[in-house]
Formats: sequence, structure tokens, C-alpha cells
Amino acid sequence: MTSMTTASPGLRRDWFTASSARGLREASAFSYEEYVCRAMERVAGDTELEEDQQQIELDLARIGDSVAQYLLHEHDVEHTESKYVDAVRRVLMAYTLRNRRVGYIQGHADVLCFLLANTSTWCNEEEAFWIYACVIEEVFPDDFFARTPKLHGFHVDVKLLSELIAKRLMPHIPQLAAVDLSMITSLLACKWFVCLWVGELPTSLLVPVWEFMLCDADGTFLHLLLALHMVRLAADALAATGETDEPWDSSFLYKELLESCRALPDADFRALFDQASAVYNLSDEGVEDMRAAIRADSHFRAQEARVLMKTVHFDSTQLLRLHDEFLFARMYAKVCDRRRLRGVRRDFIDLLLSREFPMLNAELHRRISDHIPSDAIGNVSFFNLIQALSVLHYGTPKERASLLFSLVDRGERKRLTPTEMSELAELLCGLAISAATGAQVSWPAKPSATTTRRNSPLLHEHFLVQLKQISASNQSSKELTRDEWIQYVLRTPDLHQLVSDWGRFDKQMSPVSGRRHRTHRSKSSPSEQRLKNGEDAVQQIQMSEELQYLRSRAFSDEYGRMSPPKPKTVSLLSNRMKKKYNKLSQHSAFFLSASNDPQLEFRNQVYWCQCSIS
Repeated sequence: MTSMTTASPGLRRDWFTASSARGLREASAFSYEEYVCRAMERVAGDTELEEDQQQIELDLARIGDSVAQYLLHEHDVEHTESKYVDAVRRVLMAYTLRNRRVGYIQGHADVLCFLLANTSTWCNEEEAFWIYACVIEEVFPDDFFARTPKLHGFHVDVKLLSELIAKRLMPHIPQLAAVDLSMITSLLACKWFVCLWVGELPTSLLVPVWEFMLCDADGTFLHLLLALHMVRLAADALAATGETDEPWDSSFLYKELLESCRALPDADFRALFDQASAVYNLSDEGVEDMRAAIRADSHFRAQEARVLMKTVHFDSTQLLRLHDEFLFARMYAKVCDRRRLRGVRRDFIDLLLSREFPMLNAELHRRISDHIPSDAIGNVSFFNLIQALSVLHYGTPKERASLLFSLVDRGERKRLTPTEMSELAELLCGLAISAATGAQVSWPAKPSATTTRRNSPLLHEHFLVQLKQISASNQSSKELTRDEWIQYVLRTPDLHQLVSDWGRFDKQMSPVSGRRHRTHRSKSSPSEQRLKNGEDAVQQIQMSEELQYLRSRAFSDEYGRMSPPKPKTVSLLSNRMKKKYNKLSQHSAFFLSASNDPQLEFRNQVYWCQCSIS
């Protein structure tokens, strides 16, 4: 069964198969049904979910027109509308749980009505859910619809659209100079971008727009290209009326733009896109570079810093410096594929962790790298990276204990199975030995560099016994909850000290310079030798005394005296990249304006720097 308002399925591709929606489903730890069940179970005690549910219910009461336009048929019986409303509710609640940074976007109940009408089988909730996830997580930047900073990526694109109109259209349509571009672009973006064109374009054009957005590589900047072209078509039509002597009124132009968009005649969308692409010369790489240039603006940097300062341990000066370093790394680092480059890639994160935390073993590096959130393409944003680095560098024992728990809690169930408890014990084991021996690893590390239960069975068994004792209170499941684990860490001196000290150990070899620093190493204790060699002791070793000895090794100076850890400056760049950063940051062209032509000015600088930095 197909909707009366959409194109025949034979004339278009299956969005679920042709887009990345299927890949998102296969990569997810939960199915759509599990997301629905978990959302309904957790909404009672979750403030964010409760607020999202209230807003969803308000919007569901107003989607009658969208249900009638996209979902209802002439032969549908009375009261069928409630069936579709329930389907929209389930999809929206499930996605609110999946993407907590975005939550529910006001007005997207109408978007789901359109999506449910365009799945391969009629009103397929699962397909609609994953297609919707593909749009939010892959087509748009991860902060485009974010709760905090509020719609940050959306405001970046609003600014970009305003600059594109001023640069590309105003020279040809001088009447645009008299209007308030910032106001008009903000209002248009709220209508066009937030609702993803649903309700603003005729359905005959809306379907191919969505198909292109989902299935084509250039769909990530289609909304900008289409908005730019709509403004030009409407402005050309107004200029052709001959009333060019009087200045244009901003509110009048805004109304004309909306009406002309909704009244567009049936047209070949591909021809329309090719025409717009030839006129405006936009590309995915150019758009991402222009977005990065806008994010370097003091207004956007300060906005993101204000939000981050509420949750991280960096001050405003550190955040602004790290933000500059992040943008530099994204623009000038050597990257094989720069398409959809909205942040830094995983290989950059791996190198950063091995450089900043050389004492942590390879298993911890791998798990921390995988734990830092990224978008569907693999980009890690500044917002997510800084939150992770804050905990790793300056986190409280409670924050670090929570992080360790999350590294093994794959299902985000807030409780660990016996297998996951064994993995947590293995991480603690590696943490203790890395602190004691000062062992450094390279990335990717060899298997022998990873501390496992095979080369430290006694210490692993000690931690595992502790975890099992905590979980013994759960007689039925024998599982360890997050709260039990955190409380145990906070009241157990050995574990409290272990999570407090991690990452603060003095480096004995700089991974960048390769120079070894000479330090006095006191004679190893017999217990430490057994830990290193993996030998199983016959008698019971007092593990609390052993861990105390390991801690003294980590924080003793070259004469064996206890000393506090040295203060450390956090940086995202290697020494070689810092030199290039310091040179380029002195020039005004370090971050170019978004209105500059990325094809002519920007790319040459990027390629030159990429060849100079390894």
C-alpha cells in the first residue's frame, strides 16, 4: 500500500537500503524494539526524557494535517488516525533515548509522518526510525540539533547561509543590500532547515529532495544549496516585476520566499540541483571548511565554552586555546579523505591518547578511544573530545570510576554481568601495573604490551574477588550496578588512590622526542617481581600493601622521596604541529572567512600544510 501523496516506489530507491540506515542498525547495540521498551521504562525517573515526552505529546496533538496529507487514504475507516499517532510516538521516544544530546526536536512529529509514508513497506516503524537516525547523525553535523549548546550547528549554518547570500547573490541582486539578511536567513532556516523541508516544499519535490539528501554523497550540504537557490529564484522574480526603485522590505521578502517555495511547479530535481551546483560552486569539502571558519568566530567559540565550563575542569582560557588547536588539527592535519570532515578522525584520537597518557596500557587506550562519541561518519567533535579529556586529565575519583564502568558496560545497562566484571578487573590490573612499572606503549600496541590476566593472574584475581563481593548483595542476578561500584571505589583507599592517580605519572620517555630521562629506580620488591613475571605466589600476598608500594613508586622523585605530580599543560597537538600552529596563528589568514572561495584560496593553504606535517 502506498501513500496517495508520494511517488510510486518503482520510481525511487528504497531509502533504508540505499542510505546508511541499514548500517546504523547493524552497528547498534540495541534494536528498535529494545529502544522503545527502554524509553518507556526509563521515562519515569529521567528528567530529560520526561521533558521530551511532554513536548512530543504537545506536538502529537497538532499533527492531524500531516497524518491526513501523508498517511491517511480514502478507504481508511474512522479513528484510524490514532494508529499512526501511536507509531509516531514510539519512533520519537525511541530516538530520544538513542541520541540524548539531541533528544526530541520540536516539529519533527510531522517529519515522522512523512517518513512513515515513504518506507519500503507501509508505515514501517523500524525503517522510519533508522532512516531518521541517518538524517540526524550523518547528513547534518552532530551539534546541528543539539540541546547544548542549543542548536549550535544550526546557528553555524544560518551564519553560513547569510554569508553565502551576501557573497554569491548580492552582487547580482543589489536590492538584497537593503534587507536585514541575518533576520531573514534566521527565519527561513527555522522554517526550512529545522523541519527538513517537510510542509515547505510540494510533495512532488519533497520526495526527490529527501532521496538525494539520504542517498547522494552531496546530500550533506543540499539544504544550503537549495535555500540559496530558492532565494535567488524568488529575488529574480521580484526584480523582474520592475519595482526596483523602492527598497525591498525584509518582512515582505520573507513572505514572498515562503510562498514561492511552497508554490514551486513540478520540476526535474536533478536538473535543478545541477543548475544550482554550477552557479554556486559548492562542494562538501568547501562547505565543511567554511563551517570550521565560522566556528572559529569569537561568538561561537564563547557560546560553546560557556556550556562546556559547566561540566569540564578546564577554564575559559584553556578551552579557547584547545578550541584553536582543535580547529587547526582539523584543517591542517594530514587526512586521506577530507569529505564530511566535521571534526577529527579516530586515528588522531589514538595518537593523542598515546601521547598524553603513555603510561596507560593499550587495552585502556583502545577502550577509551572507542568510548568517545563520534558521528555516524567517524568524526569526533570538540565538544565530545574535551569532555573526555577533562575526565582523563583532571577528573574526580567519582568521574573516573564512572568512566571505567562505562568502558565495559557495552549495553549501557548501568549494571555489569560476571563477564564484564572480569573485564573491569583486567582494566584495574593494567592500571595498577602501568603505574608501577612506568611501561609505555605505542599505538597500535603489540599484543604483548596489553596487560592481561595471563601475565598478572594474582592481581587480576584480587580485583575480581573484590567486584564479586560488591555484587553479592544482588542474590538473583549477581550483577554489579554502577552506584555500587562508585560507592565502593570512594570508600576503598586502594581503589580510590588508583583512580585518582592515573594519568599523572611522570613520563620516563617522551613519545614525541624519544629522549629517555634518567631516574633512580629503587630495588624491586619480591611482590613486584612476581607481578611482573606473572608467577603465582604460594602464600597469600597482602594486596593492600602491594598497591601502596606501587603508588609510592609512581610518585617518588629521583631520590625515592614522595612528591606531588607535576602540573601538566594539556595540548591536542604534537611538538611538530605546535611549531606550525604557532607560526600560522600569527597571521590573519589562520582562519579564513566563510565568504572566501574555498576552492581558490583555502585549499592551496591546506595542501601545503598537509605536505609539511606528518
